[in-house]
Amino acid sequence: GRSKAKYEQVYADSEVRVLENTAAFPRAFLVGRAVTSPTLGSALGQMVHQPFDPRSEVMLAADTDAAAAASVANNDPASSEPPGSVQIQSYSANEVRMHVSASRNALLVLSDTYYPGWSASVDGQPQPVFRGNVLFRVVAIPAGEHEVDMRFEPASVKIGLVVSAAAVLLTLAALVLAGRIRKPGRTTE
Repeated sequence: GRSKAKYEQVYADSEVRVLENTAAFPRAFLVGRAVTSPTLGSALGQMVHQPFDPRSEVMLAADTDAAAAASVANNDPASSEPPGSVQIQSYSANEVRMHVSASRNALLVLSDTYYPGWSASVDGQPQPVFRGNVLFRVVAIPAGEHEVDMRFEPASVKIGLVVSAAAVLLTLAALVLAGRIRKPGRTTE
């Protein structure tokens, strides 16, 4: 079921009171069950109206290869134990490195925004990044100890690099040709 937020006062003075949500999710965690939905809209509807436990399952919409991700997870509803732990080694806007310890096949949920252009590798092997719970990034993780890297490498940057390299090559070619085609009677010093 859904857990209620539990707030604990961590600081107070005459003007300010700071509360901590002790039931908040970590930035990265493992789940052992995947539920698929044909569209993003229906995924959101299922998350709101169906019994949905985000601590043990992830909702995958069909706009990513949800079936592939779901097939990796244990999908055993009887198993309420978390499938393992995740420790973030480094975190930046374009790259996240994590150490994952999975007692069984699981799905790594990173509660950062899903966007095309994110790539992932598990122990150096490329893995697809799926959209989970409508807006998070999800990667399938086999049982065991793993190093997981996620990098943002949008296609637009790659295209820009190719276009820039082509422009440099064309400029160099034009300079070489201009040097070979000289007007008669002119010399260089």
